[in-house]
Amino acid sequence: MTNTMRLDFKRNLQSKFLKEPEWFPLMYGYIDKLQNGHYEPKYVVDSIFQKSRFNPDIDIVDAYCFAHIWAGIHSEIIITAAIEIGQGPYQDSKVELNNKLLEKIADTDCPGKATFVPQQGASANDDGIFKWNEEMWFAKQNHPKGTKTLIPLKDGYLPLEVGSTDSFRTFRHIFQGFGVARWPYNSPYLYVMVLHSREWFPLFDSSARRSNK
Repeated sequence: MTNTMRLDFKRNLQSKFLKEPEWFPLMYGYIDKLQNGHYEPKYVVDSIFQKSRFNPDIDIVDAYCFAHIWAGIHSEIIITAAIEIGQGPYQDSKVELNNKLLEKIADTDCPGKATFVPQQGASANDDGIFKWNEEMWFAKQNHPKGTKTLIPLKDGYLPLEVGSTDSFRTFRHIFQGFGVARWPYNSPYLYVMVLHSREWFPLFDSSARRSNK
């Protein structure tokens, strides 16, 4: 289902860009910078999307979705929390080992708990859950100064995505849901992204241009 939705989304983007050709240089600018490792920190980029070795090419869907999320993080629309796990996950089949690593969340000041329950097939929605039942603090970045304000959220429940993931999946979790908890391969952090305001979406143009630097 997600692959079909992604293809439809890509066709819609292509139609949009043909009508508004100024989008092409903006999006291909993002693609070039993503391919060259321009954006930092890497664990944040990998949290937004991490290509599998079977499909390494970055396309306009990746650029568009990344631009939305990156701009949102840098303009107070998306609030975040980085929880130190110490290493990246094992492959999906290592369920017990991955859940053992996720137990390290209890050693931090984060009140949340993550459970890795990978789903299989095209209908899979996530790799588990991340939830917290008491006050958890998130950072709101005050772009362009780079300063951060901490915001408490009383409780919450988010899908968990582990390992490589598609940009469109992350985009949908955030902008069509409430957010997502991401644990990419080779990342020492579980990175939680929560949509703090829906007022900005989908008026993305100016924020994307501001953040593409």
